[in-house]
Amino acid sequence: EANTSTLWTYLVYAMGWLTGVRLEYVVLATALVLSTAAVVLAMLGTGRLYRWRLRGGGGATFLLVPAGMFVYIAVPPARDFATSGLESGLVICWIALLWLLLVRWATAPGTPSAPSVLATAFVAGLGPLVRPELALLALPALLMLFLAAGLTWRVRIAMVAVAGAVPVAYQIWRMGYYG
Repeated sequence: EANTSTLWTYLVYAMGWLTGVRLEYVVLATALVLSTAAVVLAMLGTGRLYRWRLRGGGGATFLLVPAGMFVYIAVPPARDFATSGLESGLVICWIALLWLLLVRWATAPGTPSAPSVLATAFVAGLGPLVRPELALLALPALLMLFLAAGLTWRVRIAMVAVAGAVPVAYQIWRMGYYG
């Protein structure tokens, strides 16, 4: 295998096949869209986190300014890698999406619904396919979900199945193809 991101390789191939556009343009557009989506998702997650924290603030209205995103966007390597053709846009988009889903899970009133937990587990399970080292982020997120209070064992077992379905299926295919 000559790739570091299984999901990036298949995403670029699928987008190229669907659009019929040359792959260098597909890579450029996909990376730029994912990098931009990452910024939006990260801001949504952080906005939700702070709105939830500030709800008991006596009715005061707060304006959330995404100062951290302004700093990130202003740094030249962030702009360079957004259109480099590498999987960095996919990586930061996955991290931002996982952040948003975990914040939604953590700030949900009462016990989070099973579909919400399973969707978060599915996204976390894709981490090693985005980049192998993202297992270091995915595993604690999955462990946190698994150990959460209020979940039935059926949901926990379904969570393991949902999180592992795509990575395990890919690994089985990979062992057969490269074996």
